[in-house]
Amino acid sequence: MGFLRPKPPQLPPMIPAPPKPPVAITEDLPADTKKDIMDKIKKKSSGYTDTILTSMRGDETEADTKRKTLLGA
Repeated sequence: MGFLRPKPPQLPPMIPAPPKPPVAITEDLPADTKKDIMDKIKKKSSGYTDTILTSMRGDETEADTKRKTLLGA
């Protein structure tokens, strides 16, 4: 009995896409400011990979599976 169901609510209006950010013009910047910006970019890009302590193959040590242990102990 479809006539007893309530009508679905109206959809909200579409939000327009945000405007594109302006392009940074680096030719107008002084040399020391350019150097500071490049140093910050380099520091941020290397920050994540410096914290990874294992290789891409993972932990290659042998697992200790011969000794019996109690769960939770």
